[in-house]
Amino acid sequence: MADWILEQSDDFDRADGPLGAAWAQAFAGAIVIASQRAVYSGIWGGGGYPAWMVTEATTDDQAVEADVICPANNANHKIGLRVDSDTEDLDGYWLTVAGQEIYLSTIAWSLGDFVGMTGAFGADPTFRLEAEGTTLRFFIDGTQRWTDTRNDWPGGPGANHCGLIRKSSVICCKAGR
Repeated sequence: MADWILEQSDDFDRADGPLGAAWAQAFAGAIVIASQRAVYSGIWGGGGYPAWMVTEATTDDQAVEADVICPANNANHKIGLRVDSDTEDLDGYWLTVAGQEIYLSTIAWSLGDFVGMTGAFGADPTFRLEAEGTTLRFFIDGTQRWTDTRNDWPGGPGANHCGLIRKSSVICCKAGR
């Protein structure tokens, strides 16, 4: 596994309102800061509206980590890496945890394919998705819950943003060396 270097982080420790200049969104105002958390505002209906960090990771080997706000064993959150902000569908790797089911998609708007189960987890866990070469790994609170080898989205210049959908209190984007 790669040694990870923190390149970007946001703890949302600021006044309620817009995410700020470090973030871009598919629909302005869909994700905002409330009580020092990034949350879905509800203004667009539904809730699958992504936000991504404007600055890209420096390599295709990267990890995204989010402290997720949810009850035990029942998440409804999506985190992404290798996100291409120049594509209409925000191509990249988007991992969704729905309840205790894990789904993987290469576009932000899709739930994707069922790839496994999380097993039990506590309230407000830390989710982490890593991409190292063609290997993807997903962790909850530091315990690996899923891995796969995929080569359907390589990343590359212009396609190395980290993103989130739903509620998070901290998000970090790390790159391998």
